[in-house]
Amino acid sequence: MATPTKRELKRALAVRMWIEGVTGSEIKKILNVSATFISQSKMKFIKNGVEELKLRYQGSKAYLSPAQRLEIVNYLNTQEYLSLQEFQI
Repeated sequence: MATPTKRELKRALAVRMWIEGVTGSEIKKILNVSATFISQSKMKFIKNGVEELKLRYQGSKAYLSPAQRLEIVNYLNTQEYLSLQEFQI
């Protein structure tokens, strides 16, 4: 199981506090979130349960292959100083 992110934790806490009867304004103050955040979290939970509170973003595909990345790191490690002008196309 992956470690939950800060947003996932806040979503879960907002829903739990709401279930326990904490008012929206109190949740906003305690978690430092907007009313929209609370409302969306509640609706996601009601619609699809706890799984819906998890983030789905997985990141983008890497531009470089692992071999290309290693080649660049090795090159940079051999340089005495670095200049951005060398890397301009």
